[in-house]
Amino acid sequence: MTRRALVTGATGFIGQHLLPRLAEGFDEVHAIARALPATDESAGVHWHPHDLMQDDPAGLMQQAKPTHLIHLAWITTPGEYWTSPSNTEWLERSKALFDAFLAAGGQRVVGLGTCAEYDWSAGVCEEHTTPIAPASIYGQSKVELHAYLTSLPITSAWARVFWPYGPGEPEAKLTSYVARRLLAGEPAQCSAGTQQRDFIYVGDAAEALSQLLASDVTGPVNIGTGQAVAVREIAETIGQIVGRPELLQFAAQTTGSDDFPRVVADAKRLQEEVGFTPRFDLRAGLSKAIDEWRSSD
Repeated sequence: MTRRALVTGATGFIGQHLLPRLAEGFDEVHAIARALPATDESAGVHWHPHDLMQDDPAGLMQQAKPTHLIHLAWITTPGEYWTSPSNTEWLERSKALFDAFLAAGGQRVVGLGTCAEYDWSAGVCEEHTTPIAPASIYGQSKVELHAYLTSLPITSAWARVFWPYGPGEPEAKLTSYVARRLLAGEPAQCSAGTQQRDFIYVGDAAEALSQLLASDVTGPVNIGTGQAVAVREIAETIGQIVGRPELLQFAAQTTGSDDFPRVVADAKRLQEEVGFTPRFDLRAGLSKAIDEWRSSD
């Protein structure tokens, strides 16, 4: 049987890293975009012009005939997505996408969730025991979409992604901001940096998602390393790699009162059931990302 993977959000931060990995495990890879990329990009991918917010997904399914769907697309505008009312629209359009996939005979869905679905006061977030208590409309919308997907008569998994970093990352995000400032010889203003988070190199996150889609694992699966790293350590490692640690300015930005001290994935399901092992440790991932940022600027 021909296995066809359909990717939404294929031109986004994670999506652009996911496409070549899916090509290794599926007979066909189909992707959608409002504006199609240049023909020399993502060779071997079947592109479909489609706007999830406006177009009928039934027509898309008839064209692509996917057996597998991985839904990455969502509002991701830095500083906006956390509280944007458009999260509700994305929720409804995503439901319609799942319905169309099911009606067309699709077999498996992986939806992209977020660690923001969890109660962060728990510290370590485990898929089945940590309380679900989103503190934003973004997290709440993801929770509702997961519940809807679970109600459908189809095999599915829900990928709760933690903190991916690397090439393609929005410039306002931590690693991109610090690295680009230091590469330009300019100061990088950071908080005290004591808060610990689970950072995963975007290429590793994409590989984890590819393996999850190809697997039979169902239900929520954390996409993280299982290791907490202080924000200050991230910045200091970037400073060492770039060779400009003196440009780091800590405590120049305040840490919010709701900034929980430690949020990390329990990665047992990802590692033991999906069989995923990260390729990049923190320094290796940051070095690879910085090499790309240095060559692109």
